[in-house]
Amino acid sequence: MSYVLTAYVVDIDALSKAVGSGDEQLVTRVIESAPEEFDEDDLDDDELSLAAALRELVMAGTQSAPESEDDAHQYGYALQSLCRCLGDELLPEMWAGVRWEAVEDCGLEELLTESGPPVPLPENDDFPSIGHLKRGEIDKAIAAARKRLTKTVDEDIEDLLDEYIDWLEAGRTAHLDMVFFYA
Repeated sequence: MSYVLTAYVVDIDALSKAVGSGDEQLVTRVIESAPEEFDEDDLDDDELSLAAALRELVMAGTQSAPESEDDAHQYGYALQSLCRCLGDELLPEMWAGVRWEAVEDCGLEELLTESGPPVPLPENDDFPSIGHLKRGEIDKAIAAARKRLTKTVDEDIEDLLDEYIDWLEAGRTAHLDMVFFYA
């Protein structure tokens, strides 16, 4: 099965302030910006909806664990919806439909497994995998990606790295941070 790596250029400080802010208007704005994502028709009765996870994230933060460990992933997707609303989504072309092996081949596994989400979320062993870079880390990430690009002989990896570098340069140009979601 293939997955997608999506990048967002966003101010992590503003994102952090939104989490636990109690801003009901923000919750409404996020839901109205992508109503199809918040469709609850396919949910089981005991499953936490994306809207409920978003509401909890914005209204109270995530100081407590979800009622069910099976619901933890919804907070990651709620964070992604918040990033989409507060930042700029950089739509993937090459990163649409890739396996974890491609993430590893591009040297991004540490980004997605160690940096984690930029705000506190319930522990989640499921998708989405989330990573972030503060604006001060972007130049170092660009240099590392360019170095890896010079060493690869695989055209597919070259294309993935080129797109990743383009994303990083967009973040640097905007003087903002970056959040990545692999799902």
